Amino acid sequence: MSKKDNKAILALRGETRLARPVAAPSQERNCSITDRTMKPNMSDDEVDLLRNFLVCSDRYLEFGSGGSTCLAASLVKTSVTAIDSSQQWVDSVAQACAAHADWLQPTLIYVDIGPIGDWGWPTDPQTRPRWPAYHARIWAHPDTAKTDFILIDGRFRVASFMQSMLRCLPDAFIAMHDFRSRPHLHVVEEVARLVARAGELSVFQRRRNCDETKIRTILESHLYDAS
Repeated sequence: MSKKDNKAILALRGETRLARPVAAPSQERNCSITDRTMKPNMSDDEVDLLRNFLVCSDRYLEFGSGGSTCLAASLVKTSVTAIDSSQQWVDSVAQACAAHADWLQPTLIYVDIGPIGDWGWPTDPQTRPRWPAYHARIWAHPDTAKTDFILIDGRFRVASFMQSMLRCLPDAFIAMHDFRSRPHLHVVEEVARLVARAGELSVFQRRRNCDETKIRTILESHLYDAS
């Protein structure tokens, strides 16, 4: 593993390090992304950490979509599923992935939570009853049943995290971007332990003997929190 990889993969709080093997370049599909808007909006170290998990993932799920979805489509083994609140953006991601015949073609799900502003923020309080669909609807898709790696980089981050804790494989990895600089997201550490971090990208696993009631309590208190 390179010095850069060692810098990006930091084992924190616990017994587990990122021990999954990183595939050699010859094992990866062509992952050149020519469309500038379809590159992950992350630092180099964050992308390195994300890549190391993606290349070992069989079934990947993402809340929010974009360059990270494209990167996943070039690396994940079996399925890539993502949800987004912008139909226009979903179409752009689909077009970018379709340009690469050797990539997985992701399942991209548009969820209508009403009018949205920048970065998918809901702007009309009248549509509030629709908002929980953002973090709930994706689980109806069959490809999510055995998800082993999740990236949360869209809206409703705490609720998306709790839904993932309740529905994904017990040993799945759940990554959240922009975590360190947003203290209101740190509530997830009550039920998950940090296993790796690079910059603003933090990766977690469910705590042993985690109380499911606690997960549901946090979920209920964040159902409509779009941050």
